[in-house]
Amino acid sequence: MLSASVRDEEAGSGGDAGGQQQNANAPCLSTRVFRLVQPRHGYPMSELPKTWTDHYQVRSYEVGPDGCASLAAVANYLQETAGHHASALHLGPDDLIPKGIFWVLARLRLRMTSLLSAQENLDILTWPSARDRHVASRDFRIMNAEGDVIGEATTAWLIFDLETRKTVDIPEWVTRDLPKAPPRNLDFETRLIPKVKEASCESSLCVRRADLDMLAHVNNVHYLEWVLEATPEEWWNGYSPVEVDIQFRSEAHSGDRILSRCAEKGDGAGLLHSLVQENNEVEVVRAATRWRPRA
Repeated sequence: MLSASVRDEEAGSGGDAGGQQQNANAPCLSTRVFRLVQPRHGYPMSELPKTWTDHYQVRSYEVGPDGCASLAAVANYLQETAGHHASALHLGPDDLIPKGIFWVLARLRLRMTSLLSAQENLDILTWPSARDRHVASRDFRIMNAEGDVIGEATTAWLIFDLETRKTVDIPEWVTRDLPKAPPRNLDFETRLIPKVKEASCESSLCVRRADLDMLAHVNNVHYLEWVLEATPEEWWNGYSPVEVDIQFRSEAHSGDRILSRCAEKGDGAGLLHSLVQENNEVEVVRAATRWRPRA
């Protein structure tokens, strides 16, 4: 799903659905036409699943120089599972796009206590955990093949109006029939992620066509990859990222030039990150990461 252009007060406390295919008989969005086919279909309203679990195996190309699956790979699993559950709840792309709205991801916090290696099996459990007029929260639990919890995540989602290109209040009918689900298992530590005031490292990037999602916006997992581009060499070569809190603040489009900036938090275990438009310094993303020494 999309990454959101959001006001701080909407996302401070608090997308890409998988299996998408194109079809010329779908509703028109700008100059593109889509038919989004999910591998899961909506359940009868009387049997809506409170939670959803998907199984994955880490692919070799999802593993980085530290021998572990990247946080971006895990974030992709989270998005895929969220999309499957949303479709089962009749709130997936096929349900919302004809009504002119779409889910956008405003913030993600992902914390891993154990990192995954290539070919390891894992399960992702997800559920809608909280909601109000502006923000819907969805939480996740990540388990290894033995069933041990090795990671947790929480996300904040907004509704995006496809005509006005702005976020809007969540319609009452969207959350009216959701089953009562478990509460949140992870919170955002701060309302806002601290700003990078003086960057120690900076890297320039150009948004490619391959970075775009179904609505021609940058897929939010690419933002996660980009914030790590400015990681200092001593951190990149000696540590592995185990936690990220990332807040999506504005949009980027094909051809935009982005500056990735990084600064140490001062606690010896974390970094602050920022993505800004090179031409006008508009902040696109703000993030904080925590790292641990490699074994």
